[in-house]
Amino acid sequence: MSGIAPNKLPTGGLVTDEAARAELERLWGGFKIPDWVGLDLTNMVREIGKKIRMMYIIGGNIAKSMPNSGWVREQLKKLDFLVVQDIFLTETAKYADIVLPAAAWFEKTGTAISAERRVQRTYKAAEAPPGEAKPDWLIIVELAKELGLGEYFKYSHPDEILREINSVIPLFKGATPEYLAEHPEGCFLPCSEPGGEGTKILFKKGFKTPDGKAQLQPVEWMEPPEMPDEEYPLWLTNFRLVGHWHTNTMSEESPSLKKRWPEEYVMIHPKDARELGIKTGDLVKVETRRGSILVRAEVTEHVREGVIAMPWHWQANFLTLDEIHPMTKMAELKAVAARVKKVEE
Repeated sequence: MSGIAPNKLPTGGLVTDEAARAELERLWGGFKIPDWVGLDLTNMVREIGKKIRMMYIIGGNIAKSMPNSGWVREQLKKLDFLVVQDIFLTETAKYADIVLPAAAWFEKTGTAISAERRVQRTYKAAEAPPGEAKPDWLIIVELAKELGLGEYFKYSHPDEILREINSVIPLFKGATPEYLAEHPEGCFLPCSEPGGEGTKILFKKGFKTPDGKAQLQPVEWMEPPEMPDEEYPLWLTNFRLVGHWHTNTMSEESPSLKKRWPEEYVMIHPKDARELGIKTGDLVKVETRRGSILVRAEVTEHVREGVIAMPWHWQANFLTLDEIHPMTKMAELKAVAARVKKVEE
């Protein structure tokens, strides 16, 4: 998605760049763009109750996806007003004052960008979304009109939005509705010229820098902010399951996926399991300084001694740490101190 970084414009320019702001203001017909850098998501949650009093969350389940979930949920309670726009009643939506039901991807027409930079046209497979659900773009347009901003949101079809993207963002110039309709395989960003297929392989002739070379920013290695000790002697990390996606908002609605991957578990090395009197299938309590959860154990050599690992799609983020790296701004999601104890059922 374009324009979601707190320090960048949809064009890719910095919000602090006066020339970049002026060009986008011209393209948008004079709409004034603020010159200040916003907050990233972790700091937004930290500022709830202070700088942040209201949130509008679209398609995000931060009560489950962010580290230190217990803290995040307590923060959400402090909001004066919360709107969540999603296709299901997620854990985050349960804290909302208003939930706006959105259409799923097969219930709406638009475009999609894959991880390989491919832009493709998508077409709805259902006649209409259920109940009061509407496509995300239409919800935003109708809300803008209610707020008196209708002059800036004069869209009646996704193609009109795509045409604006074509005119504003150079990378998308050639990804027009006409081209995508005639080419179901889509085009690869940058689709910079009308009728062009885009660029499958980037930077073959160098980078867009004065000397043509990549400009790499080294990141200084730092110890994890929390290390194992006598009280919490194990490393806890987490991973993804191939059959589930992010916070299970959609994948857990699938009976076949839920049957194949029904619940979370913790992987533990055989040596650690012997010392703790744990065998595969036992109910155990996994605990960190943020909280604890009950799961089944899987004794396996797929983790090394001293390490336990859990799929993160369920409740693992109740255990993770929200402290962020000063350079990367990423939270510590993969390495925290933990302990495991067998629980009598």
